[in-house]
Amino acid sequence: MVVSPSLLRFSLMSSPWSSAAGCIDRTKGSTRVPPVQIENRRIEGLTALWNFVTLMMLRPLKWPADRAALLALDTTSMTDRFYRLEHAGRSISLEETVATSPIRKSYALDNEIDALPTMSWVQVAEDADVVVGLAAMRLEQWNRRARLEHLYVASQARGRGIARALVESAMDGARQLGARGVWVETQTTNYGAIRFYERTGFAWCGLDTSLYDPDDVSVNEIAVFLWRAVELQG
Repeated sequence: MVVSPSLLRFSLMSSPWSSAAGCIDRTKGSTRVPPVQIENRRIEGLTALWNFVTLMMLRPLKWPADRAALLALDTTSMTDRFYRLEHAGRSISLEETVATSPIRKSYALDNEIDALPTMSWVQVAEDADVVVGLAAMRLEQWNRRARLEHLYVASQARGRGIARALVESAMDGARQLGARGVWVETQTTNYGAIRFYERTGFAWCGLDTSLYDPDDVSVNEIAVFLWRAVELQG
């Protein structure tokens, strides 16, 4: 099993232990930390980072061995706000709005799980040999666009950088596939997903008010699309 390079880079750059691992100025600033304490923090930080890297792994899909574990992933999310569509002539804006009651979203994999082996790129996240995440893309040959069709992290593993690591790995995968960038669909009611994609470098690129059957979704649920271009390696 191999540690994903993108996961390792993310761990090193964003780890809260990085300051304890060598970024403390011993001579400047208002706080002075004894050298022994600095060394202890450095060791503790590197130990914690090593545990994170060795336990958290990204790997290719194992089919059909992963099927049951992926079906068991908790893909639900809760939010207290959404984006409301506002029309003004030929202009459209999305306004952040507080919901009157919590909004719960769930993305069942039951009807799509067996299509995973046909995807252009799939990665599974593991924590101590337990499947905790999934990302899957399909390359559209005609326009060289990679569609990120699945991105899920188990509820008990959220907030630890796994989704970001999967996205960065997907960007690397898109580059290897020869894609111009990665395109993703979500909904105005999935506030957390929209904010996450924005934080990871995606930008709004469109919406579709007629994509979903109104009998199947809430009144404020509209499809929105985001895009992140692949960075060319010079």
